[in-house]
Amino acid sequence: KQEAVRGVEYFDVRDAFARETLVNVVDAPAQLVVIDLPGGSMDAIAAVVPGGLPGLLDTWVEEGWDVRVVHVITSLKACALEVLRVVEALGPHAASLRVAKNLGISDPNAFYIFEGDGEGRYGGPKTALVEAGGKVFDVPRIRSRTYTWVDEFTMRFSDAAANDDEGHRGDRKWLREWLREFEAAIRNGDVL
Repeated sequence: KQEAVRGVEYFDVRDAFARETLVNVVDAPAQLVVIDLPGGSMDAIAAVVPGGLPGLLDTWVEEGWDVRVVHVITSLKACALEVLRVVEALGPHAASLRVAKNLGISDPNAFYIFEGDGEGRYGGPKTALVEAGGKVFDVPRIRSRTYTWVDEFTMRFSDAAANDDEGHRGDRKWLREWLREFEAAIRNGDVL
């Protein structure tokens, strides 16, 4: 357990007591709070405050927070369809939704089920997102070797970019470039 302002605080969203962290996080003295939830968390969120996910966002907004919900997808059909579910679940907060297309796993042209195929087929999820006021951005591809090195030593990306391990100058350069591209992507996606 760590202080959330200085690092990561872990909690189990499926645990009846621990998931209260979701609503109590507003007490954190921080300018930015990121909550990373596993897939399938919406049912657990429904037990935190009345109204489920929209009720939770209501609570955060009532506390003065500017909220963004980021939903990361690959090109798979299930991911595209989940965007529809999240747009519907967010209700009046759907404009806060940002869909991040993960180009580290999927080719940019493979998102046709989400975006449409140019022939009038598919694309309903992106249409619903945009009509609700949400936005899309791309998570840039990272070189596999570099990603594996970061994972091997359980490093934060920013630490790995400044790491002085011999034999990893190229990885550090790739990582610094990826961090620059990622920052631009989240700014263009109106995440920050």
